Amino acid sequence: MGLFGSRRPGPAVEVAEGERLLASAALTDGRAVGGTRLALYAPVADRWERIPWEHVRDGSWDGEDEALVVTVAGGYAHRLPLVDPALFLQLFRERVTNSVVLVRHTPIAGRRGVRVVVRRRGDGTLVVTDELDRGLDPAAPDVVAAVAAARAELAAEVGLTAS
Repeated sequence: MGLFGSRRPGPAVEVAEGERLLASAALTDGRAVGGTRLALYAPVADRWERIPWEHVRDGSWDGEDEALVVTVAGGYAHRLPLVDPALFLQLFRERVTNSVVLVRHTPIAGRRGVRVVVRRRGDGTLVVTDELDRGLDPAAPDVVAAVAAARAELAAEVGLTAS
């Protein structure tokens, strides 16, 4: 132990081969959550779920319950009640913020539209993602066309072909 205490990242978290745990925090139920350069690791039932940082839409702190609420692509959320979360929250904020390269909201029907985001993966490559505002039909031809156009425009701005 050095002058400032242990440099260990916190509670043990199972991470993929080739990845290194950078920070973790205990959950109130005794399990843990952690993060590497490439992904967030959260316990789900009896296994670890690996969530690449570019799939993390956002996170918010619920001070009343002392829980991090993590929203991922597709809109589902993980509620993570944390114990002594400072180091993990710092990593979470840094990795999510650094994954976002460019964001644009394109209206389709009034104020409702599509939010297109260019994100940087942990390996440095860029990926284009999108999320429709509530109330829009993702199968409607005009919505499909508008999303494709918005994705193509943003991808071109960063030198990618839309995927």
